[in-house]
Amino acid sequence: MTFTIVIVIIIIVVVIAIVVTAIVVIVIVVIAIVAIAIVIIVVLLNVVVVVLLIASVVFATGTLQLLQQALESGNDLSLENQPPVNAGRMRIRTV
Repeated sequence: MTFTIVIVIIIIVVVIAIVVTAIVVIVIVVIAIVAIAIVIIVVLLNVVVVVLLIASVVFATGTLQLLQQALESGNDLSLENQPPVNAGRMRIRTV
């Protein structure tokens, strides 16, 4: 009788140990997956930031080149010689 009680207790302890080990392994795997996902997201965000920086530099250099060409061609970029915005009157037709 005592022998069977000891065997039952040992079996219960082994089952509890296996369940706890399985839970710990599952938690570790989930944490690893989340960490890998965070690393991938950070890398992708860095790639996006680098692409945006490159695009802004390209846009800025293109704008500077256009401005330089306009200045070299002798165009007057000042607002002094520009016609006023409302130079012509608009007629509103009523039917």
